[in-house]
Amino acid sequence: MHIGRVVMLVDNGVRGDSRVQKAARSAAAAGWDVTLLGCSPTSAEERWHLGEARVRLLPFGGGGAGRAGVRGRLLARGGTPLRVARLARRPVEHAQVRFWGAALGDRSWRRLEPGLWAYERAFAPVIDELEPDLIHAHDTRMLGVGARAKARARAAGRDVRLVWDAHEFLPGAKPRRDNARWLPAHRAYEREYAHAADAVVTVSDTLAEMLQREHHLPARPEVLLNAPEFGEPGDDLPGLRELCGVGPDTPLLVYSGSASPQRGIATAVEAIDELPGVHLALVVEDPAKAPVHDRVHAVPYVPYDQVTRFLSGADAGLIPIHRWPNHEIALITKFFEYAHARLPIVVSDVRTMAATVRETGIGEVFRARDAADLARAVRDVLADPGGYRAVYDGPDSPLPAWTWAAQAEKLDALYQRLLGPPDVSVVLAVHDVMPYLTECLDSLAAQTIGAGRMEIVAVDDGSTDGSGAELDRFARRFPGRMTVVHQPNSGGPAQPFNRGLDAATGRYVFFVGADDRLGTEALERMVRAADEWDSDVLLGKVVGVNSRHIFQDVFARDEPDLDLFDSPLPRSLANTKLFRRSLLVSKGIRYREDMRIGSDFPFTLEACFHARRISVLTGYDFYYAVRRFTGGNITYQSRHTLRVQTAAKIVGYVAELVPAGKKRDALMVRRFDHELARLLEDDLLGLDRATQQQVHDTIGTIAADHLTDEIAARLAPETRIRLAVARDGDLDDLLAVIRQDARHGLPPTTERGGRRYAGYPGLGRLPDEDFDVTSTPDWDAKLDVTAAAWHRDELILTAMGNGAADLSAGAEEIEARVSRAGRRVEIRFDLQALIAGGDPTGRRRILSAQRGAYDPALAPGRLNATGAAGGAALRASKLEKPRPRVLLHGGRPTVVALVTDASGRLMLSVVPLNARRVAARLRF
Repeated sequence: MHIGRVVMLVDNGVRGDSRVQKAARSAAAAGWDVTLLGCSPTSAEERWHLGEARVRLLPFGGGGAGRAGVRGRLLARGGTPLRVARLARRPVEHAQVRFWGAALGDRSWRRLEPGLWAYERAFAPVIDELEPDLIHAHDTRMLGVGARAKARARAAGRDVRLVWDAHEFLPGAKPRRDNARWLPAHRAYEREYAHAADAVVTVSDTLAEMLQREHHLPARPEVLLNAPEFGEPGDDLPGLRELCGVGPDTPLLVYSGSASPQRGIATAVEAIDELPGVHLALVVEDPAKAPVHDRVHAVPYVPYDQVTRFLSGADAGLIPIHRWPNHEIALITKFFEYAHARLPIVVSDVRTMAATVRETGIGEVFRARDAADLARAVRDVLADPGGYRAVYDGPDSPLPAWTWAAQAEKLDALYQRLLGPPDVSVVLAVHDVMPYLTECLDSLAAQTIGAGRMEIVAVDDGSTDGSGAELDRFARRFPGRMTVVHQPNSGGPAQPFNRGLDAATGRYVFFVGADDRLGTEALERMVRAADEWDSDVLLGKVVGVNSRHIFQDVFARDEPDLDLFDSPLPRSLANTKLFRRSLLVSKGIRYREDMRIGSDFPFTLEACFHARRISVLTGYDFYYAVRRFTGGNITYQSRHTLRVQTAAKIVGYVAELVPAGKKRDALMVRRFDHELARLLEDDLLGLDRATQQQVHDTIGTIAADHLTDEIAARLAPETRIRLAVARDGDLDDLLAVIRQDARHGLPPTTERGGRRYAGYPGLGRLPDEDFDVTSTPDWDAKLDVTAAAWHRDELILTAMGNGAADLSAGAEEIEARVSRAGRRVEIRFDLQALIAGGDPTGRRRILSAQRGAYDPALAPGRLNATGAAGGAALRASKLEKPRPRVLLHGGRPTVVALVTDASGRLMLSVVPLNARRVAARLRF
């Protein structure tokens, strides 16, 4: 049974194209149903076989007028009249190129080289009749034929994949002397259809890089070397030395290949005059036309299965090729045949082959067309041929990779990948996210993993701002890459994510917020790492945009195997991760549709809980989490009632999933220092009484059920005290504690019975342990800022504290200078350091103090939650903040401002100004 049906296309008669023959033969041997279509030299179709592959040479009539008329008579006559006619025609042709290029752009080939349609007429009906699953188009002329066949199949409801096999770099091709239109037309043709290919393969790393740059390809083309194919040896032929009439002790060089002038045979023959006693064998198609003398011998080609054994009789192989753009990027078949014959290689300084020889140490390089330098390189090789040959048999031998068998495995894997499930399904839940959606979709289109390895499933959840239409536009622009589902609004992302997950077919699934975007290499890097590490869940580095807060502690370094319960991961359980789809399916992991917000937490937690391996990948910005200028993200819009309901469900889910003990506490502490701490911030004072009561009652119950001593010890004193008061006191007790911090400032510290207590309202009436700060070093780091001023390039804060002598302070990763006089503390921040460490889209840093030496890992902010033990955020209950300052950084105006967040914490905001940000502020 065949794996799938493959149609290969080539614009020649097949017999002289070894790469095409090897590709067809090896693909058929791997189980593919292969038909190779080429061009018949006659008016009749020819049929034959290459192994199990069928070959059909189709009659090809060409697109011109043939040799009829004046042009035909000139071609037949040749000589001076033909040269004069060609020269006279060139200005006209150049004018045609300029005119049609300006008028039609990449479609100009239709006017400049209409003969290209002849390939369409010959091949299109046969391709459609064969109904392939995959089309493999060899070189430029077949690219357009394959692309149009793919489009016709798609219109008929069949999904066909297209592979473009680029054998050369078209801009580097030598222009035809008799037709100035030829090269511009073919380049336009190639540009028009390059992006229709689902995958691009080529012959060398250099050419792969050039093709990616030339056509802005989303993925670097895969390299299939023109390596030799080894079959069973045929009948023995006379050896190379026997045919040349030289003995085993005579130094013998060999050149194998075309005898055309640009191959440099003349340089090789000239060099022999400077190499006394050295002979040269020219293995060429027509020995009678080769230059010979007493030490230069011409011999004919031998069958492919005897080439390496035949060449091995020499002492070195020559490649004296001239420098020409396409020669610079080539790794020709003869190069690999020399290598498998274990010959030292002497090559001219064409870029790719010269670099390969130097990197591997298998030969020497000389200046092209320089016979004296060629002779020098030969002498170096003949002085120690064994040293060069030893590379082939050493532990780093390149030969195992330089075989067609190795290339055939890569080709088979590519076919399997294109026709099998995609590597990754990207799932988007979309609701009213314009214009951010366009940037998100553009970032997906630019992914280097390539169209053939990814799919996009987007669910429009009842958008009213044009987001649905934008999804449809994108799907039309990239047919076959994207599935769009439209549905009535469900009230949150859970249901559309579930529906997208149902439609996903990839090995991995990646969920993207429709207002966020990916780094260009994100999916390719993550899939590669997940495959290498066998990861079920993989987290790539996430960064915030427009001052969006993202915890960065989990991204300290690459971690192939991360422990869910002994790492910062529990604070980073958003769904912006790569998930193995089989894990999600086998465990029935779904988004909880009863949660309007936060449904990604239980989904991600369950996946991580069941994962065999969780990994973290850093060193690249994989995911850009965008905070809208309007603050319109659903997380930012959600109100306390919804947030407290969500927090209760999340805590309940953790308790249900993980038995009581250290593992549960490791997950719960992140809920207390993050979600629950934020619900008890200063902004609770501004809510209506009913909402305040709901928050108090819900959090009090959670604290009573789950706030263990182990968890409490890992919380900041402010958070721990508020949680305890919510548990043990009534709503007014909780509001009184919050009001003390928000409006009156740092409470006194009371000492009683050898213990120290925070003097909040309620102390002495509620349980003393609720306010105990005896063993809490960050209590003494609490400061109440009373004054702030800009002074040159500094921000100077004056604060009152508890009198601790060893205070330090900073703005997250940036340390400040601190001086103290009794309870009065002065803190100085270097503004240039804050700006230099900023983000192009803006950043806010929490200001905090600590006991002892300053440790950024303990500071509230990007590495530590505001409710976690360590550093104490600076507060300013009665501070009159100074006006923002505008400073220049890198020639761009940057606004530096002292601001207060919802819990009264002081923050430094550093925002580079740009037109979009200013317009957004004016609009909203």
